[in-house]
Amino acid sequence: MKTTLDLSDETRARLKSATAKRRLAGYSPLIGEALERYVRAREERASKTVELLALAGALRDEADDMAPRVAEIRTRQWRDS
Repeated sequence: MKTTLDLSDETRARLKSATAKRRLAGYSPLIGEALERYVRAREERASKTVELLALAGALRDEADDMAPRVAEIRTRQWRDS
């Protein structure tokens, strides 16, 4: 696929320098790599968000079960002090 990109002079200079360091003939491989990394990172972030949202409230039941024991320990420590 071909497309046109509007880049700032600074970005174009950095891109040109990066392609020269890699001895690439054009910008396409570097831009393709950057886009692939960007898309992959967005997908991974979305996946992690879904995983984290699935955990919402998962510890609440365990915390509720432990609350009386924590209160008992705190009360005992307060009395022993």
